[in-house]
Amino acid sequence: MMNYYNRNIIDDAGDFIKLIGSPYARGHAEEDKGQYDTPEYIFGACAGAALYRKEIFNKIGFFDEDFFAYYEDVDFSLRSQLAGFKCYYNPKAVCYHKRGATSGYTSGWQTMLCEKNLVALRIKNYPLSLYIKLNPLFLVGRLKRYYGLLRAGNYKVFRSSIKGYLLGLLQYPRSLLKRRKVQSLKKMDNKYINSIFTYRKDKYNN
Repeated sequence: MMNYYNRNIIDDAGDFIKLIGSPYARGHAEEDKGQYDTPEYIFGACAGAALYRKEIFNKIGFFDEDFFAYYEDVDFSLRSQLAGFKCYYNPKAVCYHKRGATSGYTSGWQTMLCEKNLVALRIKNYPLSLYIKLNPLFLVGRLKRYYGLLRAGNYKVFRSSIKGYLLGLLQYPRSLLKRRKVQSLKKMDNKYINSIFTYRKDKYNN
């Protein structure tokens, strides 16, 4: 995915999740110098430019409608990985993306949904041992983000972040119910799942 307005700038060359729990687009805002020209298996794809086999929907279901927007494709990618499916990145397939065109790149509404969905993403999908292991990193990551917003004077976005996090916690019972189905379909061991939270070129291609 390339930037719609500046077409030598990468928008997204595959989605990944950091150990602290934050999804990110590989290569975002980088100048395209051929650094992502290798076909390979990756964690997941932005749903703005992805093709899915019918078999996956039949197995794990569709996008989670409770997410509404933001990270619903990351949630789908993680559920797919848990169930034993892989995502293939083909650099010859190119599209142009207007990131943030729907809601505004840094709007409070977007921030609220992202924070809410991050909480649900982890509750639904993380195997219990990884949830316990990585939860402190997630909490530290959120606190650093909130502190950064306050220091920068972004009070509106800060309030939206807190609201989103609390909404995610309020949906805890609903997320737990969904977790049962997700974990019942799990085929991959925890070592593999832990490894996919940080990008290394060889891990997806084994």
